[in-house]
Amino acid sequence: MIRRRRSGVGAVLLAFLVLSTACRSSGGRGPRTGSNAEKEAAAPGGCSTVAPPPYRPTAEQAERDDILSLLAYAVVHKTWQATCSPAGDACPTSCRTSRGYNIGAVLAKLEQGKPQILCWGLNSVYRTRNWTQHGEVRLITNYLEGRGAFNKVDAFVYTTLEPCAMCAGMMTLTGVGTTIYGQADPGYGEAIGRLVLNSTALPHGFCPYPRGVVSARAPGRISSALAGRLEAGFAAYRQRCRDSITDWLSTPEAEAIFAEAPSELSRYAVQFPANAGLLEAARRFLEGVPARDGGYLPIPYQSNCPPS
Repeated sequence: MIRRRRSGVGAVLLAFLVLSTACRSSGGRGPRTGSNAEKEAAAPGGCSTVAPPPYRPTAEQAERDDILSLLAYAVVHKTWQATCSPAGDACPTSCRTSRGYNIGAVLAKLEQGKPQILCWGLNSVYRTRNWTQHGEVRLITNYLEGRGAFNKVDAFVYTTLEPCAMCAGMMTLTGVGTTIYGQADPGYGEAIGRLVLNSTALPHGFCPYPRGVVSARAPGRISSALAGRLEAGFAAYRQRCRDSITDWLSTPEAEAIFAEAPSELSRYAVQFPANAGLLEAARRFLEGVPARDGGYLPIPYQSNCPPS
C-alpha cells in the first residue's frame, strides 16, 4: 500500500475534482478523432451516443406485443401471492411471508426471423430476502446463467410493471433491445427514459447512456386496457389507503384484473396469420408455469427458461 502525506492526498483529490469537472462539462467524453468526431459533431450536444428512436410497431408487431404482454400478466396470475390482510380489509397489504410482489416478466426474441418465448421471471424479494430480486433481474440473470452468456441479450422484455432504475440499468448493461411494460409506475417509473435523456443543454449535462433501451407501454388493444384499469385502480388505492403500488398489487381488485389475462389469451384470435404460431407457443408456455408457490425456483432454473 502506498502511503502519502495528507497534503499529497489533498492535491490528488483536487486534481481529480478538476479532471472530473472538465470531463463532465464535455459530456464525460475523451478526445474526438476520426469518424467518431464526425458522429459527435452531428449529434445533439456533440454526443457520440443518441437516444433510441420512439417505438412505432407495425400492426403485426403490436399484436405480438399484445400476446406476450398478456402472457406476462397470466404468468403472474398463475403464481399469485395473496395478501395476509384479513378478508374485508379496505386497504390490504402485501404478505412478507410470500415469494414477493405480484410483478413478473417474460423474455422473447427473434430467432431465424420468428419470435421465440425464452423465459419468465417473478419478483422474489421476500423468498430470497434480497431486495434486488425484481422480476426483470431474475429473468435476465436466469437467461444469461442458463446459457453461459455474459451480456448482449438483444431481446424483448415484457413486464407487468414499468421498470425501476435498478432494472433499467441492468437491462441497459446487458443489451436488452426493447422493454414493453404494462402498468405505469408513477413513483419509480420512467427510469429507462432518464438513461437515454440528452441533458447536454443543461450545465454539466450528460449524453444519453450507451446501449439505450427502447421502452414503451404495451401497445396492444387488450393488454393496454388491462394496464389502464390497473392504473385507475392504483390511483383510487392511493387516495383511499397509501402510496404503495406493490401493496395495491396484492389486493383482490388487482388479482381480478390479472385473472382476465389467461382467459383473454385462451380465446385470443389473431388478425395476422403470421402470429398464430406465437399465440399457440404462448399458451403452451403458460402451461409449463407452476402455480402459486411453485413460482419460485433457484437460479438457474430450466423450467423457467426451457432449453432451446
